[in-house]
Amino acid sequence: MSHHRKLSALVALFLLFALSTAGAADSALTIRIPVESQQPEVREQAVTRAMAQLLIRLTGRDDASQAEAAAPLLEQPGRFLQRYQYESQPGQQLILSMLFDAGAIRRALAERGMPTWRADRPPVLVWLALEQGGRRLLVGGEDGAEVRAQLQEAAARRGVLLLFPLMDSEDQQRISHADVFGGFTDRVRLATERYGTPLMVMGRMYRDGGGWVARWTLSGNAMQSAWITSGASGAEALDAAAAELAVRLATRYAVIPSAADALQQLKIRVVGVGSLRDYDRLERRLRAVNGIAEVRTLGLEPDTVTLQLTLQAAPSRVLALLSQDRQLIPLILPEIDSGQQVPEFRLVP
Repeated sequence: MSHHRKLSALVALFLLFALSTAGAADSALTIRIPVESQQPEVREQAVTRAMAQLLIRLTGRDDASQAEAAAPLLEQPGRFLQRYQYESQPGQQLILSMLFDAGAIRRALAERGMPTWRADRPPVLVWLALEQGGRRLLVGGEDGAEVRAQLQEAAARRGVLLLFPLMDSEDQQRISHADVFGGFTDRVRLATERYGTPLMVMGRMYRDGGGWVARWTLSGNAMQSAWITSGASGAEALDAAAAELAVRLATRYAVIPSAADALQQLKIRVVGVGSLRDYDRLERRLRAVNGIAEVRTLGLEPDTVTLQLTLQAAPSRVLALLSQDRQLIPLILPEIDSGQQVPEFRLVP
């Protein structure tokens, strides 16, 4: 592939990534609500509904809007609204898009003793063995796309970050449906290592009578728990699974933030990023590093990408973690306070 084609491919990936993560930063969040009209009273009701959704996303609790600490926010949700706009398409329902100051909401909840998600929480890699219509498959790659989308959406509503395996040739050599369905944790953990996240959840989902049953096991970072969900439909069983996963993760990764948690920025350069797959692998690795809250692309050159990392840990600590990563080779590691050079790494092929 020529340098021009590589760069064009990376630009395309960057645009897709930017669109998919718009409004996902911890500092601001966008909520879109269908409305019947642009009347002020209809808008006020939509703002309250949006705040209820935000409370769930920031805390991981389905009952967040019923908590005593949430009452003042629901009484005056408009004070956290930064801007709004109406979106309309011919033949479609009117949508009210609202941008909220998530940082201010977090601080308001902290003042009332209500924990919210840590920005440096790692994603959870999902290994889901599915039996559907006589087929047995592992959800990932192009298999089980509908199930993956349902679980991803249910988790995102609760602020839970999920990854799914690529199920490429490397995964297929290491893992099978039988390994996950049979609960062979050691084999699954070995297959998880390439994804750079300490957390994995194994699921076995199948029809039972007229409904669906799914059995789940969460492990990693000294966490180990299991639960069962069920539902009349697969979507119901998956939604219940995401709700329970959020509850269990919140015991470790939801905290009452303090002034010490203020976000910082760190710019880095990474060479050896010559394809879409390289970029995707790099982005996954960085998001799995404790202390990195957000990854944003600043510039693209042939085989090189410049990134801005939003941190919730000291830059020196994050650089130390990056230097220890098996997939990144340090090339330039200046003193973090010098400001003269940008830290540079090489992505291992």
